[in-house]
Amino acid sequence: MHSDQLLPTVLIQHITGLIDVIKADSEKRQAELSRLQSMKLTTVPASAVSTPCSSPHATPSKRLVKLDGDVFIDRDALKNAVAYGSTANTDHNLNLMINTILDAFFTQSQLAGYSLSGKACPNMKGSKPKPKIPSNIIQALKNFVRRNWKEWYKLVPTDKAINSGVGAKLRSCHTAAKNKGKKSSLTKQPLFIGDNDSEDDNGNSKDGVDDNEDNISVRSSDFENEDSSSQAAEENDVI
Repeated sequence: MHSDQLLPTVLIQHITGLIDVIKADSEKRQAELSRLQSMKLTTVPASAVSTPCSSPHATPSKRLVKLDGDVFIDRDALKNAVAYGSTANTDHNLNLMINTILDAFFTQSQLAGYSLSGKACPNMKGSKPKPKIPSNIIQALKNFVRRNWKEWYKLVPTDKAINSGVGAKLRSCHTAAKNKGKKSSLTKQPLFIGDNDSEDDNGNSKDGVDDNEDNISVRSSDFENEDSSSQAAEENDVI
């Protein structure tokens, strides 16, 4: 048989092999999702429902499963996290998986009050340290992500990659909380120029407060600097 006749046969065999690999991978992921859907509920002590080891939304009616060790999570949240993580091996999917797990344990306002390292920002003079996000939750998250990423993609995310995802989530919550605070502090603007009783004839503020927003509130960029420093500190102080 001539080489020009062998080429189509080789291509067909190669394509068939690729299809088999893709099919096997798809079946493997579907089996993992089915396992989560059909797994038996783990018996959780009543006292665990109100501890940091379980979701703050957990109630006796919630179905909890083990995330890692003695840390339990809502089963639906875990299913969503697995669905995000098993879709593709990208930073975006890793962050979606991390966000879903964190949202199962903390509210947005709680996350806004945490930092990665628990230390004050060295770039902000007089800044006060935020509490460090509970280490048992973060360690369980890391163990779960590493274990599944290794199974799905034969890769193990580094502490830096996971910390980066956690830090991005904290920064977004910090920024959202700051912006919400700004909106709630805004006063109603006057309908006509000159109707503002808070200013004198020269347009100066009567209450003595500088109208420059940067002087009366922390800039959103300061939150980014703080968490960048916290992330750097966390990388040197890995749990």
